Amino acid sequence: MLTRSVTRQTIRFAGALALLGVLAIAACNRAPTPPEKLAIAPAVPGTASGFVVLKQDKDADRNQEASDNRFVPTVAYAFIDRSSPEYYDVVLLDKPLDNLAIATASDPSEPIEAALRAGANGAWIMFDGEGGITGSFRLHANGKSVQFGGSGSGQVRGVKREGNRLTGHVHYFSSFFADHMAIDAAFDAPLIMALEGKPMPADGGEPAEAYLETAAAMRAGDIDKLVKLMPPERAKMIEAERGKPDFAANVEMLKAMAPPADVQVTGGTSYGERVVLNTKGTEGGKPFTGTVEMEWQAGAWRVGNSRQRMGGEEPANADAPKEPKADKPSPADLVPVLVDDGVAGKGFQNGDATFAPTSGFVVNMPADYGENRMIMMLAEVPLEPKHASALWDEKQPFESLFAGNKAAPSLWLNLSRDERGEVSVDKAYFVDTEGSTEDTYVGFNAIESGGKLLGTLSQSGSRNDVEYNGLARFNLPVGAAP
Repeated sequence: MLTRSVTRQTIRFAGALALLGVLAIAACNRAPTPPEKLAIAPAVPGTASGFVVLKQDKDADRNQEASDNRFVPTVAYAFIDRSSPEYYDVVLLDKPLDNLAIATASDPSEPIEAALRAGANGAWIMFDGEGGITGSFRLHANGKSVQFGGSGSGQVRGVKREGNRLTGHVHYFSSFFADHMAIDAAFDAPLIMALEGKPMPADGGEPAEAYLETAAAMRAGDIDKLVKLMPPERAKMIEAERGKPDFAANVEMLKAMAPPADVQVTGGTSYGERVVLNTKGTEGGKPFTGTVEMEWQAGAWRVGNSRQRMGGEEPANADAPKEPKADKPSPADLVPVLVDDGVAGKGFQNGDATFAPTSGFVVNMPADYGENRMIMMLAEVPLEPKHASALWDEKQPFESLFAGNKAAPSLWLNLSRDERGEVSVDKAYFVDTEGSTEDTYVGFNAIESGGKLLGTLSQSGSRNDVEYNGLARFNLPVGAAP
């Protein structure tokens, strides 16, 4: 299955770019009937709180310089993914975007993508009804960006949909080669729903006439006709290209990208001054179906984004998902958003006792114990980081690790950094008030940023047939080795 967006293809030559602009602005040369303008209310953004971090290491292969970037999300846009409706899309930003453009777009992702490409700070997360992050993940912060498949990293906890309102809490702490990302953010946002349009006639009406005439002129390479169809300012741009040596080659490139001669319009949907036409035809001997957006501008219909999907018409799948579903609730939102330094935890099991850490510290170990090694200590009582050497030096009093020299149950983690800066846990163990240890297994996801370790710690299992699920969030300065 292949999807192609004609107007988004990039062509190397400036002349060809100017000619390709024909597809987005050419119009029918007879006076069409102005459409009825559809009153559309601007999209309503939701709220967000927390932080987003993108730390990038120097990477010569990607021409990437080292940087450490952060922004505070205050705005959230939420919608059901138009291409994969089994997923939600939530975009966290530090300021609102063009709400009217988002509301009028056939797909709200398009104006949001354009804003991110133009420099907006934002984190875009796709997730299913149970809060599992999947699909495409992208993050833009202070001019730096990263994008990749997000499956298997992070979680949206406490996902809740009431009517067309979506709430949740994003935990995402992950490293991907030279990119290190941290998100701890809660959101509460109305879902941006698809506009309800009116069916077009089977032949597509006047917008279809403008589209087919433009397509025919492109196939013929009839620049004179296309210039007549275009607004004067665009016509001047094309005329300026005529005398250049590569003009003929660019015209041939334009002809090669034109819709095929057998393209047909099979109806569509009107949204007032924007129409989405349905198309079909063959290309390279293979059938395709597609859509073409037509926009009413300067008294005429102009061709906008065009997409093709190879394989022809497919029968509707009654079982295809129309919105995200959940066979079970998303994981509970156990801890609040943690912006400041500290620890917030709940639900851990230490033998027969529960464990809810509220205090902690991280310290680098002396080189004698190995390069790039750290220890994290968490407890339910205040700790004394200045006595961290008692973690490995048996000559130091164990009780000195605790405020008031009064020992309490604690959780210790041996950590290490690899050559790419990724942090992982080597061993975790509970320590009782006498200093005796008991190994335990925990999930650990964290990055280092701004001299701190930011991340999550989780534990799950059952004891006496009772399930438990522990979660802790930590933002802890990484202390130097004593």
